[in-house]
Amino acid sequence: MNISADCLAALAARLAGLEREMAEAASNPRAFRELIQVHARVKKAAALAGEIARLHQDIRAHRGLLAAEPPDPDLAPLAREEPAQAEAALAEAERTLRLDL
Repeated sequence: MNISADCLAALAARLAGLEREMAEAASNPRAFRELIQVHARVKKAAALAGEIARLHQDIRAHRGLLAAEPPDPDLAPLAREEPAQAEAALAEAERTLRLDL
């Protein structure tokens, strides 16, 4: 699951919109409660989407280090180990995001 910059921007805009709506609904407890719940879900999704995007970027960077000719001898062991850890974290973040949606 790749998360585009447009998607991250859309989530940030949605959060800002919800915060404006919450300010306007402060005098209506029921509407305010509903908005708080939606805001919490969108905020969690935005955080997960940001984490997924970061992990994809990390994986690409590590693979780039390995693809360098010749690979940096000091960084190669780390560059081999890190993608596996990042891919495991990525799979978990993607699974969590799918469950939350």
